[in-house]
Amino acid sequence: MPYHMVKPSALDLIKQGRKDYADVERYSADPRAFLAFLDALGVERAGLINYVAPKIIGFTPEVNDWSAKYCSVAPDRLIAFGGVLPGTVPDPGAEVDRLLKLGIRAIKMHPSHQVLSPNDYMDGNRGLAAVYERAQAKQPADHDSHRDFHLPRREKSARATDALR
Repeated sequence: MPYHMVKPSALDLIKQGRKDYADVERYSADPRAFLAFLDALGVERAGLINYVAPKIIGFTPEVNDWSAKYCSVAPDRLIAFGGVLPGTVPDPGAEVDRLLKLGIRAIKMHPSHQVLSPNDYMDGNRGLAAVYERAQAKQPADHDSHRDFHLPRREKSARATDALR
């Protein structure tokens, strides 16, 4: 995790109650140390989930470059996730293409941290539509909401807010 990007309030929550925080920092700074940890646990591969969430967490699009670089040490074992948040880059569709070239293998959307609705594209958010269109054509996507949300099936019932009704 690129700690230099994390907002102090978010970092406080991450640290809260953790006795292993020094290990977390070490693994975040050194992918080889993280791989040794995975080996000790008998874990073959890990997906490193990162996404752009400047308002809540502090992650800017720079988090994608960090994720790709970190995972490039062992791309067969470390699966880089990245994210695109419309409004943080000039062309969200082109950003998906850039992430693919960087080595990002999946897109992560986290509506509650990104302050967006997964179906905002239906209300005219062309940037979000461009992210979905490019991601559908190029790579897998992971979407965190109260219901499963799969890119090929975009329907109003997939709105995260509908799950609360």
